[in-house]
Amino acid sequence: MTTKSAMSRAQIQQQKVKSTLNTIVNLFKNGDVPKAISIAVFPPYANIPSTSWSLANRLIMISNDTNDSRGFRQWQKIRRKVKKGAKCFYIISPKMVKKTIDKVNKTTGETETIEKKIIVGYIPVPVFAVENTDGEKLEYEPIELPKLPLFDKAKEWGISVCGVNFMGLYYGSYEQRGSRETIRLATPSEKTWFHELSHAAHSRVVKNLKRGQDPYQEIVAELSAQVLAQLVGTQVESSLGNSYKYIKHYADEMNQTVERGCLSVISDVEKVLNLILQ
Repeated sequence: MTTKSAMSRAQIQQQKVKSTLNTIVNLFKNGDVPKAISIAVFPPYANIPSTSWSLANRLIMISNDTNDSRGFRQWQKIRRKVKKGAKCFYIISPKMVKKTIDKVNKTTGETETIEKKIIVGYIPVPVFAVENTDGEKLEYEPIELPKLPLFDKAKEWGISVCGVNFMGLYYGSYEQRGSRETIRLATPSEKTWFHELSHAAHSRVVKNLKRGQDPYQEIVAELSAQVLAQLVGTQVESSLGNSYKYIKHYADEMNQTVERGCLSVISDVEKVLNLILQ
């Protein structure tokens, strides 16, 4: 192997590392770090490799819209194959080397030679998202949810509440199929929990919610969640700015200002809060 080709490969690795680090930097630029971290530190499934990854690498995984990523051979070990033409993304692994150093023993005063591992750089490690694999069905160990305010209300209403890993664009969901109701949470954020619980309460107020992201329903849930966060929440959250953006997005869809959008749902919000807090 020539020195020129070796340097070329090293340069390619450096570019991959830089590009991967930029993924995290962009989270800061876009203001998505608090939400991304709340998902990354949420107790993951116990039986997947990313459980032991660094926070930075879990943030990279989340930024690639997946909740389970592994190397090519790791997928093969559990009898799954990477789909043809699937693209990988990169996490970062420290490059360690052994170094011999002299250290003075404080007790004896003698100089001891010890071997120590030090980081001399980083290397990119290619991984593939679960969505880009086929094969044996995956069995995930359930997540134990943290204690949440008003959890007894969901229990009273017969709602199943479960923890899941990151769900792409969503941090939580409320689903109603006949008499069966389920709330899924991908973050320990109390406000996300209050948002989904408010959807459940709203379904009792109006009898049946529209499926999908209905603007009116989303504003009801988000406004109710902020009130609940102030009244019974235990977490200190600076989420008012995010809620404003969330409500503005759906108010725009209704061709209304944020103020008019909130006023248009205030009657339902009052009913939702009374039902939850009674």
